[in-house]
Amino acid sequence: MRPPSAPFPTRVKKSYWYLPFIPLGAVIFMCIGVGLWVHYTALAYNNTGAVIQILNVQGQGSSNSYIIRIFQSLQATAVVYCIFTGLIVGLGSYRGMLELDLDLSGRLHEYWPYFMAAILVLQGTWWIIMVWLVLLIMGDGIFLSWLWITRQGLQATLIAQGNVGASTYQYSSVYTCPATCFNANSYAFFGMSSYGGPNSGTFNSYGCICDPNTITAALSAVDTGYHATGGLMVGIWLMYIYGNVLVYYMTSIMMTATKEQDVFERLSGVIK
Repeated sequence: MRPPSAPFPTRVKKSYWYLPFIPLGAVIFMCIGVGLWVHYTALAYNNTGAVIQILNVQGQGSSNSYIIRIFQSLQATAVVYCIFTGLIVGLGSYRGMLELDLDLSGRLHEYWPYFMAAILVLQGTWWIIMVWLVLLIMGDGIFLSWLWITRQGLQATLIAQGNVGASTYQYSSVYTCPATCFNANSYAFFGMSSYGGPNSGTFNSYGCICDPNTITAALSAVDTGYHATGGLMVGIWLMYIYGNVLVYYMTSIMMTATKEQDVFERLSGVIK
């Protein structure tokens, strides 16, 4: 049947066909990804902060400031990601309502232009979020590399101490750190850009750690952080992969809606 002046023939489908199955299915994996990413990122970075405290080293461009920024970006990313995921699911549900109205009346709903504008805005914003996730994946890769390098350095120091014995560092005007000590100056992450006197200020400004108990405690914290990066990477990749599923979904419904609008306008002209 076709109501008066309705370009499209009406039809009746099962109500569940109007549900946004694709975004709802993607959201399940995205929520798992967000949970894994937030939990294991917090675990990894908390242990990174513990390493800095245990070794008692920091310098210009302190690592603590980097960790604070990372936590801020973590919180902001998780909140924005979840909000826009909910908006996309809502948009998919609204698309189902408009399609139902089209099937029953044979005409496009009066709010159709608002739907088209909303999907353009959401799609553009979601692309920006996806680009940001790519940058975060790169940053997580760099962080994983730093943990691995630091872990190897601490392990090598303990092995050297086991073979030779622990050394004692004595500050002098000529900076030298024994091979059996952990030299934080060799790691850019610690920000040790200059050498101070022994225990100057509130931290070990010369970055030469010889105490085996301190090195062992730092290695334990690094190990915990290093093993947390597996869950961290799985989580953010789930967020990225299923985030791209929503990109394709929005592109699909936008193309379908555009085609429906075009056909409606053509048929309306014929009927008139």
